[in-house]
Amino acid sequence: MYLQDESHKSNLQVDQEQGRVMVSINPQMYPLDVIYSAAYSFTNKNYVLIDGEKDIEVIVEIKPMASSGDLEALGREFNNTLLRHQIYNQKSKENAPIRQVLLYRALLTNSPPSPEDITIEDTIGNPASPLPPSRKG
Repeated sequence: MYLQDESHKSNLQVDQEQGRVMVSINPQMYPLDVIYSAAYSFTNKNYVLIDGEKDIEVIVEIKPMASSGDLEALGREFNNTLLRHQIYNQKSKENAPIRQVLLYRALLTNSPPSPEDITIEDTIGNPASPLPPSRKG
């Protein structure tokens, strides 16, 4: 359930007396891990409390460590951060197969040859030879 603003529906409730902003989040729109990620990015300069019903409504309370002039702007910045983390999470899942292929190819390319594939001719004159000098040639 979204918090009611004076002129329109908003997910923000600003409490100037307490110096905090409450952000109401629909967990059907933003998974809990995205909410945690966005909230964590605010912990450097703010106190952050996450509460609510994880299946119905999650409330994030943000209270600046130092007095802040515009709590509504802080809440709106949290909304933007929430969206950024959601997009990152979504794109990360979409690109996971490509990352797996690239990682596999990079590891396969850099794999050293097996000892059975190395011949004495390959190691003669090669300073990076896996054989000690006494066994060369």
